[in-house]
This record gives sequence, C-alpha cells and structure tokens, in this order.
Amino acid sequence: MMDIPIGVANSISANFQFDPLDTIEFATQSNFPIIQIYLNAQLLRQNGVLDRIKASEAQFDQVYYHAEGFLNQEFYESEYRQWLYKFVDQTRRPNFITHFDEQAPIDGLIRLAEQLARSS
Repeated sequence: MMDIPIGVANSISANFQFDPLDTIEFATQSNFPIIQIYLNAQLLRQNGVLDRIKASEAQFDQVYYHAEGFLNQEFYESEYRQWLYKFVDQTRRPNFITHFDEQAPIDGLIRLAEQLARSS
C-alpha cells in the first residue's frame, strides 16, 4: 500500500484557541509531514508568533496557510489581504488557501481569482 502523507490543521488545537504554536508542536511530536495554519487578522499582527511559525517550516514537507474570511471583493480590497501577502511572501513556499464566497456572483469571483493570480 502506498504511503500517503497526512497533515493536521489548527483545528487540532481547538482547546487552545486554535494556537498555531500548539498545532506545530503537536504535528512535530506526532510526525505529521503536512500542516495547515489559520492566519486570522489578530495573528498577522503578532510578529513574534509569525517568526516562530516561519522558523518551524523546515520541520514539515509542506505548510499550508489558510486565509480568514472568504474570497470576495471585500477580501480583495482589504488591509488584511496586504498583511496576509506580506507574511506569506516571507515563507519558504508562499501560499494560502481561501474559501469562495458562496453568496457572491461566480463571474466576479473568477475575475477576482484571476486578479489575485496575476498580482502574486
């Protein structure tokens, strides 16, 4: 049987207010090769924590970053997006995952996704 890598997300640390450092510690101790870190606006203002997250990246095959909110015009124009890009730009493999806003017209979401792809 093929060895399929499995990862954990911040939700593993729900009892600790989704603490990314607790998630990293758990994933490291449990030998998970992949991790997903949720980056809310409050976390993006905590430079010390962000530095520790970046320093831990080498312990994992892949680190995925999960954006707060939804992909919509508000996200595209937000100060949050600027903070998010500033952080992920400094990571080993810049990336982020986001959810499409199911309430927004799909054509507009596709245009936003294309704009984000061009600007990254």
